[in-house]
Amino acid sequence: PERQMPILAHDLDAAPGRTFVYRVRYEVLNIYASNSAELSNPADAQRVTLLSAWSPQSRPVEIESDTYIFLTKADRVKKEVTVTVCKVTRRGVNKKDFRVQVGEEIGKKDKQGAKVDYTTGLYCVDIDWDRVTGTKKDVAMIVLEKDAGAHRERLLSRDRKDKVLKRLTDERSAGK
Repeated sequence: PERQMPILAHDLDAAPGRTFVYRVRYEVLNIYASNSAELSNPADAQRVTLLSAWSPQSRPVEIESDTYIFLTKADRVKKEVTVTVCKVTRRGVNKKDFRVQVGEEIGKKDKQGAKVDYTTGLYCVDIDWDRVTGTKKDVAMIVLEKDAGAHRERLLSRDRKDKVLKRLTDERSAGK
């Protein structure tokens, strides 16, 4: 313990509304490189750097957001999916379903009722009706984040069981 060195790492691509699990390994300069006289194994002096083993996985880290999307239904006949958008405000969680086809934006401003802004800045760019995950077929929606130009994938089976969706739905029901 007295010889441990703290290591700090930053994830520059962490996206709000997603959960990440991390592990790390480090590469250090071999101070005995080209100095085999001080080593019991001269072959260790041939490497300029040394790599550590991978660390154990971290606990899941959720990057909180005020907007969450979940793929909750799929209709192959109509060629559309239902995306549930959850908006977190000081008054609680608002939730609304949007039916989306390829090329359409996900979410929009609610002009009736609570008048919540469900816009996400995300577009459905593809729906894969026969995505194979492991040994099962699933439905996948490819989403484009317009501002960042990044693509994300949502899987129907994963999103339906998502713990964050359950938590947001429970908070909404409880009126938190």
